[in-house]
Order: sequence, then structure tokens, then C-alpha cells
Amino acid sequence: GQLDGPAGLDVAPDGRLLVADRGNARIVVFAADGRADGTIRLGGTAVPGEPLDVAVAGDEVWVATGEALARLVIDGGRVTGRFDGTPAVAVTAAAGQGVWAAVAGAGEAAAGVRTYRDRQASGEPAAEWTSPNLAVGLFDGLEALGFGADGRAYLVDVPPRVQRLSAAGVADAQRVGYDVVDADADAAGNVYAA
Repeated sequence: GQLDGPAGLDVAPDGRLLVADRGNARIVVFAADGRADGTIRLGGTAVPGEPLDVAVAGDEVWVATGEALARLVIDGGRVTGRFDGTPAVAVTAAAGQGVWAAVAGAGEAAAGVRTYRDRQASGEPAAEWTSPNLAVGLFDGLEALGFGADGRAYLVDVPPRVQRLSAAGVADAQRVGYDVVDADADAAGNVYAA
């Protein structure tokens, strides 16, 4: 049960904590009291890559592996959706917003953000925002993605900065100059970075 390279986490509605365990190619589930409560192994499933981030949407967990984006049932780990050609490095979910994935540029595909509907099993994203250069709204070296309590998404990319995105995917502000690894915001729009 030891974690080997925890890379991302999210909390389920029932209080369970899900942690992406890169080195062991699995998602570890912890009960609300902190004890280990189960494991979802990616090795042996149809999901390529190692888990980099997780996002809980209802009774399912979305997993970003750097090679694909996959949707699995939390209890049992059955794969219920897989998005090949989506080299997701970060993923987040919020009620009413669907699932958003930060996608690393690969081949001819530009780095950007893709959104999917809750329970979507395959197919094209509901929306996609990409960009080739570095300015507000342009993405490079995507590292983390999360929803703030203010209803906006916060994207951490390179150069070290945090970009704020509206529900329509429009980047309307950025903070540059900090070596940020993750960001979030409260309901008043105050941004917190680590």
C-alpha cells in the first residue's frame, strides 16, 4: 500500500480521497477517516500510460495519463470511457461544468483545454481551446487545472503562471512570475497558489 509518486488527487462527494499513484500505475482510494479503502489498478486495463491526475464526477473518476483520458467507476475500476488522442496531463470536474482536461501538445495537436460532458464515454470534446503562443489565453507546458469556488477554471502553465478561464473557456487574467504547481480560488475570486 505505499504510494510511489503521488501525482494528483480529488475528493469524492462521500468524502473519500482518490490519489493518482504514478509509480504503481494505480488510483488509491482512502476513506474519509484516512484509512486505505481500495485500489483501482490501471495496469491490465485498456488505459495506456500512468496516472498523472484524477477528478471525481459523481460515482466515477476521470484519469489523465499523459497518453489518454479515461473514465472509470470508482467502486471496481471498470473502464466506462476512453479518449485516445487526448494526452491529458491534468483533469478537473465540477457540477454543471462537466469535465475539463489540460492537454499537452503532441504531434500536430496544440496544447490546450478540452471539455467533456459528464458520463461521456467517447468521441469529440464538447469544446476545445488551443493556442500556439505565450500570451493571456495561450497555453504552453500545461501542468495543473482546477475549478475554483468562484465558478472559473484555473490553469497552471509555463512560464510559471496561473491563467483564469471563464466557463466559456476564455482566459481573462493571468498572474506571472511564481513557480506555481497548483492553484484554486474561493467564492470571492481570491486566488490561492502553491
